[in-house]
Amino acid sequence: MSIALSEFWTRLVRAGIADAADCKRMAKTFADVNGVPASDVATLAEFLVETNELNEFQARSLVSPTPVPIRFGDFIRRTDAVTVPLSHWLSVQTVSDGRVGFLIRVGPNQFNENRRRWLEAHASVVSPSLQPLELHGNSPTEILDVFSELPDGRCLAELTAQNMKIERRQALAVGLAVADALTAMHARSLV
Repeated sequence: MSIALSEFWTRLVRAGIADAADCKRMAKTFADVNGVPASDVATLAEFLVETNELNEFQARSLVSPTPVPIRFGDFIRRTDAVTVPLSHWLSVQTVSDGRVGFLIRVGPNQFNENRRRWLEAHASVVSPSLQPLELHGNSPTEILDVFSELPDGRCLAELTAQNMKIERRQALAVGLAVADALTAMHARSLV
């Protein structure tokens, strides 16, 4: 059983993917391309995937008869696939500015004051060689969202898994980046 078009638009807005103006624009684009307004959710969702308004995971989640949560606070989930080695982290984008990264949600029962201080100390370290952490949620009784924006470039594990030859200059750049990151952490007495 499919959901109604009105429910689909409502879910799109609640998820933070679009606002009312975006929904009107998408509906108009669909009608302009197809010559008629959308009459069913499946066809509309497929069109929105083709036009890169949604990805396949988001479309599948939004059209599900039972709503699948894809919004977590200020973040929209991008996939249900596990990212190795970050299997506990969700691939997300920010609602406000569309930055892409990873999110881990830590419940109050999983956290004590020492762990919170440790995480806050790590999040306060800034270095071009460190992937930054952002903490969202201040109350010890609420879920703490830890977001880390995905940096540009390629993953070193990807290069080594493909047995690609790494030039000496690339290896030195990686080594210097690791040394800079360690220096920044050690300067704050963090390991």
